[in-house]
Amino acid sequence: MEIPFRLVRREIPVSAADAFLLFANDASALATACALFGELPAVFALQNGFLLLPSTSETRALPGAIRLRRLAGDLFVPTDANLLPALLPDEASGLTRDRGLVILAGGTVLAFDVMRPLPVTSWLKPAALRRAEWRPLPERPERPNTLMVIERPVPPVTAVIEILSAGAPDSTRPLSGTGEDENASSGVPEEARPRKGGSMLGRAAAGAGLAAGGFLAWLGKQFGSNKLARIGGDLAHKALERVPRLSEKLFGEQEAALREVLRQLQSGDIEKGLQHAPIAVADPDQPARVGRNSKLARRNPRYSLRDLVGTGGGGGTAWLGGGDVWLELAREYRRLAAEASARGDHRRAAYLYGVLLRDLRSAANALVAGGLFRDAAVLFRDRLNDPRAAASAFERAGIHDEALRLFEKLALYEEAGDLLRRLGDEDRAVVSYLRAANRLRNDRKFLAAGDLALSKAYRRDVATDLYRLGWQHSGSAESITCATRLLDGYVATNDRSAFGHFLNEAESALADRPRDGGRFFNYALSSSTEFLPEDARADLTDRVRLMFAAHLRAHALIGGASGLVGELFRTDRVWSAPVHRDAAFAAHSRTVPSEPPKPVPPREPDRRLVAGPVTAVTAVRGTFDVVVAGTGEIVCWRMSDGRVQVVATKSERVTALSASARGDVIYAVTTSADRKWRLRCFAADRGGTFRPTTQYTLQTDDSTDPFIYLQTAAPFRAGEHRVAVSTPTENLAFVGPYLQSDPMDPFIGDGVPTHLLVETGDGGIWCWTGTRIWHRPSTDPTACLWNAPSTPGNQVDWLTPTPSALEIAMVTMTGQVCWAEFDAHDTKKGHNRSAFTAPSTCYRAACLVAPNTIVAAADPNEVHWLRVAGNQLIVSDTVTLTIPTVVVSLIARPDPNEVIAILSDGGGYRIQRP
Repeated sequence: MEIPFRLVRREIPVSAADAFLLFANDASALATACALFGELPAVFALQNGFLLLPSTSETRALPGAIRLRRLAGDLFVPTDANLLPALLPDEASGLTRDRGLVILAGGTVLAFDVMRPLPVTSWLKPAALRRAEWRPLPERPERPNTLMVIERPVPPVTAVIEILSAGAPDSTRPLSGTGEDENASSGVPEEARPRKGGSMLGRAAAGAGLAAGGFLAWLGKQFGSNKLARIGGDLAHKALERVPRLSEKLFGEQEAALREVLRQLQSGDIEKGLQHAPIAVADPDQPARVGRNSKLARRNPRYSLRDLVGTGGGGGTAWLGGGDVWLELAREYRRLAAEASARGDHRRAAYLYGVLLRDLRSAANALVAGGLFRDAAVLFRDRLNDPRAAASAFERAGIHDEALRLFEKLALYEEAGDLLRRLGDEDRAVVSYLRAANRLRNDRKFLAAGDLALSKAYRRDVATDLYRLGWQHSGSAESITCATRLLDGYVATNDRSAFGHFLNEAESALADRPRDGGRFFNYALSSSTEFLPEDARADLTDRVRLMFAAHLRAHALIGGASGLVGELFRTDRVWSAPVHRDAAFAAHSRTVPSEPPKPVPPREPDRRLVAGPVTAVTAVRGTFDVVVAGTGEIVCWRMSDGRVQVVATKSERVTALSASARGDVIYAVTTSADRKWRLRCFAADRGGTFRPTTQYTLQTDDSTDPFIYLQTAAPFRAGEHRVAVSTPTENLAFVGPYLQSDPMDPFIGDGVPTHLLVETGDGGIWCWTGTRIWHRPSTDPTACLWNAPSTPGNQVDWLTPTPSALEIAMVTMTGQVCWAEFDAHDTKKGHNRSAFTAPSTCYRAACLVAPNTIVAAADPNEVHWLRVAGNQLIVSDTVTLTIPTVVVSLIARPDPNEVIAILSDGGGYRIQRP
C-alpha cells in the first residue's frame, strides 16, 4: 500500500518564514524580490521559478512569493500547511539527502540542488555604459503636410569610389557623360530618379571629372601608386556629390540582370537561370569586393564537393544594385532546393543550399538523405566543425578508420565499441566499452557504468566492482539499485555464500533507512524464490519480517508507522495479504504516549579516568575505546567491559596521542623540564599489559610550545604499524613499536602546520597542510586540491565513508563548529561543500558520529546533535549536563545516538541522545 504525501491547512500559520518560493521566468522579478532583503538570500533554481533562502527567518511577506517553512533537512512546505503523513527528522533528512524538495498543495513537488545555489553573477550584472563623445541633439526637422516627391536613394559615394579605385576588368570602362542618357533609366519616373544637380555645363564638367577620376584610379592600381589612386577617388567623389545621377546607369543594369535570372527560375527555365545565378547570401567571414559592372559570371550548376568545401574560401563579388531582388532570389533558391529533395535530386539540393545559399548544414543533411555519406562527412568535419555528425556519416560511408578516429577524439568509447563489434573486432570493442564504463565511473555514474560493462563488455567482474562502488556511495540515489544488481549477480553465479554475506552487510548499512531497507529486502525476497532452498528462504522471510516489525515499532512512537506499512509489507508477490493486514492493524492500534519521558542528565561521571587536567585525548577507531592523558599517566578506557587500563605513568606532559586500530599500540608526544620533545611508543603484550618500547627525540624550533602534529590513527600495513609526525622543522615516519625510520613521500610541507593526515585502506592519502586539503589515490600520482574551509582551534575529527570521500568536523578559532565534505571520485574535478553553526553559540569540542551528523559540546555544558542543512548546521537535539567542569573532547560510538564526553578534570561520560 502506497500513501501519497498531502498537505492540510494549519489552524494557526507559522509567523516566520524560512524560505520564499517565487514563480518567475526572468531575472528582473528575482532582482526585485532580492532587493527587499537586508542581506542577499541564497537563490536556488526551480522549475518555472526560484527558491529564496534568507540567512534568518523572516516575518514579513514578499509580494508575489509563497512563504515556506522548513520541516527538516532541506524539505519545505507552506507556512500555513502541515505534511501528512508526518516524517521523522531522519526520514526527512534521508529524503532530502541528494536534493532539496518543496511540497505544494495539489501534489506538486519541486526539487532543487542544495549544492548549487545560483551565483549572483548569473542573474545580476551591472549595466555596461558606453560613453561616446558628447554631441548636441540635431535640429528637429520640419514635417511636410503633403508628400511631393519620391526619389530613388543615391548609392553610397564610398561604394562608387571603391568601384573606381579598386581596378576594373579589361572589358569595363568608367562611365562618362552627364547622366542624361534616358535609356539607362527607361521606365523609371523622373521624380524617382537621383537628382541631376547643377546646370548643363556643370553636369558635363562633373561627368568629365568622374571619367578622369576613374582613369587616375586605374593608373594608380596599375603602377601601385596609392597617392594617384587617392587623387582619382577624390576627383570622383566631388563629381558624384555634384551630380548623383551619374551612378544611375550601373546600378540600374545590375538590378535588371538579377531580375532576368529570377524570371528564368520562376518561369521554369531553371538550367539557364542557374548558369548565371549569383550567390544570394553574403559570407560574413569573407568580405566581398564590390562589383564594377552588371555582367553576371557564368557558372556550372552541377554538384561538386569541391565547390561546397571551397564555399567562402575567398572574397566574392557583391553588387550594390538589386534592392529586394536578392531576398526574392534567396526564397526562390530555397524553393528549388526543397523541390529537388522531394524528387530525389539531392545533389542539386546540396548545390543550391551550399553554394548559392551558403547553408552548409542543410547541404550536408541533403547529402545524407541522398546516401552521399562521404561527402556529407567531409562537410561536417572540415566546414561545420561537427565531429560527432562526421563520425556517424563516415561510419555509414564505410570509412571506418576515420569514424573510429573521431569517436576516440570525442571520447565516445561506447559508439566506438559498437562499430568495432559490427566490424568483428571483439577484443578492441571490449576495450572501448571498458573505457566508456571507466569514464562513467569517474563521473560517479556507477549504475550506468556497471550496466554498460555487463550488457556490452560482458565483464561481470568489472560490473560487480562498479555496482559495489555505487552501493558504498550511500549519498547516491542509485545505491539501492546498485545493491539489487549485486544480488542479481550472486544469483546468476549461484554464489549463496556471497548472497548471505551481502544481506548481512545491507542490514547493518540500512538500519536507519527503513524505506530503502524495505525496497532492498523485498527485492531480495522476490529474487531468491528459485535461488535459495525452501528452508533458507523461510529463514530469510522470518528475518526480514522481524526487521520490518522493529522499524514499525520505532515509527509507531511518533505516529509514522501507518505510512511505512505499504513500503515494507508490499503485496506484490512478496507478502501475502493477511501479513499486510496484520502489519497495518498493528501499526494503527499501537498507542502513542502523550509525552516521551525526559532523559535525566548524569550528575556524576561514569568513570574517573585520570587526574586532571586532561592534556590529550584520542579514539581507538577499531574498537571505539578512548585513550586519555592527564597529570602523570596515560590510560585506555575499554568500552566493551568498562575497564580503565593504565598505559604509562610518566611525569612528563603529554601533548598528542595516537592509537592503532585495536588499541594495542599507543604513541605519545611528550615534553619534560629539559624542554625536549619526544615521541614514545607503548605496546601491549599477550596479557594486555602495556610496556614502553623506545623513544625518539624530535627536532623543533626555538619556540617554547611548538606545533607538533601526530597522526591520530596509526595504520597497519605490511605486518607493521606506521605513524607520522610533523614538527616545524622536519617530517618523519616510523614503522613498528621500536620506531624504525621509514622513508616517506613529502606529503607534509616542511614548516607548514599539519592539521590532518589520513591513510585509507586502498593506499590513498588525505592530507591537510596549511590552508590546502588534498587527496592522492594510490593508483594516480595526481592529486585533487581544495582550500580549507576554516582554521581549526583544536583536533580535527574525520570519517572516510569511501576511500575517495572525506568528512571532517572541528571547532574553529572563533568557536563555531565547521563540517566539510570532500569528494575525489572525479580526479579531474573534485567536489566539496561545508556548513557552519551560528556564531552566537560558542563550542569547545566536536566529533562525527555518522555521515552528515555531528555532536558538539557548547557552553555551558550542553551537548548538541547537529545536522547539515545546506550551508548551515542545525541543532536537532540537546542534552544538558549539570556538572561544574567543562567537556574538552567528544568521542563517537558505534551507535550514532551515543557519544563519550571527556571532562577537563579527567572524568568520562556516556551520553545518550534524547
